[in-house]
Amino acid sequence: MISKDIAFFDEHRTGDLRKFQLLISHNLFKLKVSRINSDTQVIQDCLSTNVSMFIRGSVFIIATIVILFFYSPTLTGVTIAGIIPVLLCGAFFGQKINFLQKKIQDEKAKMSSVADESFGNVRTVKSFSNELEETEKFNRWNEEVFRTSKQKTMWYSGFTFVV
Repeated sequence: MISKDIAFFDEHRTGDLRKFQLLISHNLFKLKVSRINSDTQVIQDCLSTNVSMFIRGSVFIIATIVILFFYSPTLTGVTIAGIIPVLLCGAFFGQKINFLQKKIQDEKAKMSSVADESFGNVRTVKSFSNELEETEKFNRWNEEVFRTSKQKTMWYSGFTFVV
């Protein structure tokens, strides 16, 4: 996108560029608000999916413990003893995964900022022939997002394996 000639940017204002989704690899509007959307998505997931899963899981655990205790107090003790290490592992992995998620959000914001600055100051970028440099800056942050997402996936799969 940044490699288009200056006439293209004279004809199309930065805000109108989102109409050209077929020409652009990323929608500019989404780039500008990606941090807001990402943060909103995290809150939405927390308030909808995670809360309902927590309530369902809590009811299931309480019902299971009551039934187990009714049938065999010894079996209940063994089950609870097995749950404690899982909770400790969950707390450890959860902290690491939350840290990586925050890092991903920050890196996405920086990536969006680079794109927004490049398109907003396209005349300056073009006048100094910095198209390649701006593209490389964007790609570096994009690569960081990918690398951190890969780390998060590895930690999550490790947690799933341990559980």
